Amino acid sequence: MAISIMRHEINNPDQRLGASVSKMRTVKNSAVKKKVRVSSLPTRRGAGRPKSQGLSDDLATRRVILEAALQTFSLYGFEGASITRIARMHGVSPPLIHYYFETKDELWRAAMEQGIGDMVRNLEEISAELVESDCIARLKFFIRRYLGIVAEKPAVFRVIVRESDMPSPRLTWLAHHYMTPLYRLIAGLIEQAQAAGRLKSVAPPYHMAQIITGACYHFLASRNRILETYGIEVNTREIRELHANAVIEILFTGMLTPSAADGSASR
Repeated sequence: MAISIMRHEINNPDQRLGASVSKMRTVKNSAVKKKVRVSSLPTRRGAGRPKSQGLSDDLATRRVILEAALQTFSLYGFEGASITRIARMHGVSPPLIHYYFETKDELWRAAMEQGIGDMVRNLEEISAELVESDCIARLKFFIRRYLGIVAEKPAVFRVIVRESDMPSPRLTWLAHHYMTPLYRLIAGLIEQAQAAGRLKSVAPPYHMAQIITGACYHFLASRNRILETYGIEVNTREIRELHANAVIEILFTGMLTPSAADGSASR
């Protein structure tokens, strides 16, 4: 199964200019006078406003600022990530940041939207396309995809963990826009599997959702500790695939071998 999304934007400007020889002097003199009058006026630009640039350049600049902000927020938290620090760490001028984003709150929300927005939408779209598939197969696919996203976007999840430490308007915003839709999606898959008699109802769907996402996230979040302790880099394709297989095997089959399971059942 392969799902691909293609987007093309084409912009072909065309400009034409023509003038008769007999009118060139008149046009030239008029243009000179207008140029003098215009040049004598003061130029007004907002603080930090970039020079005229195309739409693609403007969007690229905005993406660079948001990525710099996301990385800084993930390392220092909202309070510790000042506009000056974001600018200094990533070579972006503070006035340029203020040109695109009036407040740090606005910058924070935009950075999270760039970092996590597509992830939630992508999972929702894929789940909708796989609606006819076996409920367990859909759940296993979600686990693999979710683990891959955690590995691809570590800064996003560091921010979420930081903001989850205590109640705040930012946590409320995250929960409303992204965390609730994400957990509702996986809890829905679990609920369907339980209703079909395919999964044990040892805990409510929301509880099972936390077990699954925790099993996916914690291993990758422990990257530095595992690297220091075992000398293993967890964020490689090989190790991530190994971990995905282990999570699925343990969650859906268990850790005990058949003989051990039979022995424990007889006691």
